[in-house]
Amino acid sequence: MNTVYCILPVHQDDNYSHLMQCLKSIDNLIVPKDIAFFLYIGVDGNLPTELENSIYQYKRYGDKICQIFSSTVRKGLAANLNNVIQSIDCIEGVFIMRMDADDIMEPERLIIQLQFLQENPSIDIVSSCATKIDTNGKKIGYQEHIVGQVYPGHTWKNPIIHPSVLIRSEFFMIHGLYNERFKYAQDWELWARACRSGAKFAVLPQRLLRFRLNRNSIYRRKETQFYVLKIALYHLRGTKVKLLVVVRSLIIFFLPVPIIKKFLNL
Repeated sequence: MNTVYCILPVHQDDNYSHLMQCLKSIDNLIVPKDIAFFLYIGVDGNLPTELENSIYQYKRYGDKICQIFSSTVRKGLAANLNNVIQSIDCIEGVFIMRMDADDIMEPERLIIQLQFLQENPSIDIVSSCATKIDTNGKKIGYQEHIVGQVYPGHTWKNPIIHPSVLIRSEFFMIHGLYNERFKYAQDWELWARACRSGAKFAVLPQRLLRFRLNRNSIYRRKETQFYVLKIALYHLRGTKVKLLVVVRSLIIFFLPVPIIKKFLNL
């Protein structure tokens, strides 16, 4: 029997209503009968009472088997993910799904992604396109990338939507964990690093995730550019690609917030 672990990081700044929508979508996820499915919640630091109660109530009453990994000290997303991954026996037949506390997954996500990995044994990580939603859950557009096999170490922007991935667990044994020195863009750093070591990635055309954007996303995107430049310096291949990344990062960093908000329909 194959096993899927869905890793859901939670921290004090997460929105209670969004988290409840996320957990409901996990409850509604269609899981094949021959798959053992577990929800692993990684708690990064102390939580407000409302958030803490919600995850422990889910552990007790939710439809999916749930385990909670808590840290009273906030260490950041990379360390939180690594802590949970290290508790998993990363062997063949074990898959790791990522999810974020403010997003919503579609019910058919697991079936589609798992079938793809089973039919394409050379692919290590599969992601999907997404529907972009605002803080109220209203559709504001689509998050789409080049579909098919992609190469995160050869592109001028990250082609993988992090909370949409399904990963063969052996990937982490071969290519290592998330870089805990990266406050942001730790996913692209890992993808680009693994790409240079031969890892293979694919993006599906289906929109299997509702990806939430808010005003904080803009400021976070600006802060991310420092780490994106480090990725370009150490992991990306090709002078042209590196130059495109540098130019794009500088534009995002210096572009006024109101213009970005208008571009994102926020």
